[in-house]
Amino acid sequence: MSRNKASREALENAAGRIIKSVDSATLKNTVKAELHSIDPSLVRFADELDKPSQQYLLVLGNGAKTCEKNLPDMLQRAKFLERGGAETVTAIGMYGDDVAKAAMRFDAALHGGKIISPQSMRAVQLDDFGKLFTK
Repeated sequence: MSRNKASREALENAAGRIIKSVDSATLKNTVKAELHSIDPSLVRFADELDKPSQQYLLVLGNGAKTCEKNLPDMLQRAKFLERGGAETVTAIGMYGDDVAKAAMRFDAALHGGKIISPQSMRAVQLDDFGKLFTK
């Protein structure tokens, strides 16, 4: 979970929207299915996760699936995820296809030299895009 209070609250709200009024047993089964789709050996850890962590896992899983759908090339997706970090994946998981496409356009603009930072400031990065949506 995020250490920033505002980010944590945003994630909890997003997770709440994704999993409206789901009981604990259904949530745990959904998390187990999500973990199994990533790596079957991870399923045993589902019982150890508390409810907010389970909800966060589902938001991240939703973001990863949306990235896979919008960026089918594995190498491009890996580089995109490396540059964007967990914040960008979380933002995509929270808000869906529109944010994924906007993040990809933002990344292309960064690499194309269309977004220039003043010399006295640090360069804008793709993870800044994700932080904008999760704070």
